[in-house]
Amino acid sequence: MSRLRLAARVSAILLLLCVGVVTEANLAYAQSINANLSGTVTDSSGAVIVGAQLTLSNTARKSMSTYQSDAGGRYVFRDLDPGTYNLQVTKTGFETTVQTGIVLTINASAHADITLKVGAGSQRVEVQESTTSLVNYDNATVQGGIEPQTLSDLPLAIANGNQRSSAQLAVLLPGVTTSSGGDAYNARINGGQQSGDEAILDGATLSEGYLSQSGMVAIHTDFPVSPDMISELKVVTSTYEPQYGFTTSGQIVAETKSGGTSFHGSAYAYLRNDGLNALQWGLPAGTGRTFDHEMDAGANIGGPIKLPGINSGKNRAFFFFNWEPYRLNGERNVPHSQSPP
Repeated sequence: MSRLRLAARVSAILLLLCVGVVTEANLAYAQSINANLSGTVTDSSGAVIVGAQLTLSNTARKSMSTYQSDAGGRYVFRDLDPGTYNLQVTKTGFETTVQTGIVLTINASAHADITLKVGAGSQRVEVQESTTSLVNYDNATVQGGIEPQTLSDLPLAIANGNQRSSAQLAVLLPGVTTSSGGDAYNARINGGQQSGDEAILDGATLSEGYLSQSGMVAIHTDFPVSPDMISELKVVTSTYEPQYGFTTSGQIVAETKSGGTSFHGSAYAYLRNDGLNALQWGLPAGTGRTFDHEMDAGANIGGPIKLPGINSGKNRAFFFFNWEPYRLNGERNVPHSQSPP
């Protein structure tokens, strides 16, 4: 190995170590946001199948996990990243069955039973319409979520000096109430105290230190997270698990997007300008429009991290970057006096 190539590898390793030191706190999650998938493998008569080979693959990252059904035909995959998965089940003497489009949300305890038909293993049965149940079989936690497609489709206004915040959509979920203005800043979860809830982003609690603001206030105003950066938003309303304890109300749980095996990105801009507005009805003639110049523009990109000579051809590291500056041009009143003639 040439000295130049050795130096390049050493430099890459040192870079990864530096990144690990900087991001270590985020990796040590205080609260888990991962999901579980379980179920039972049976034949057409309903008898359980022991020793069936199950392979679960993440469609975005191409990562795989394997499991063998136990004596009761049961299987369980734990600690899965939220996302979309495909489940392949094989057993000698039975057709290979593939369940596609299994969507696992934040903290989900999903259930998918698989039925194998007698036949050659070379025959493949693909179930495209997911029969996965998101009914929580593991605990009594009550929660509701907003899926990525909804986050992308629903518009969010920029107004009054506030940029877009995905937490604003939490008011659409059952158990979340707010004032007549509909502002998430004043939201209460299941009748709890304002600011008595907890906000969790990628497993880390959000809290503003100066005023000790947390929960909805923190994730909506202090640390607003763009909907173009969030993959899912969930509100846990009651009967929490032990991992949630820093609250007298509810939990707002959010997960940021992550890169996949291919590069993807987008660019966008949201503009408010009084030049595009009509004159307000009922005002005296000659009254101008209320001054309003706001711009919320940004871009994002995500994909795999490939280091030549280190992880070429392997899908083990990914990145996602979102940049969204917010600009508000205001007007001010300058006091002045006029001397009498």
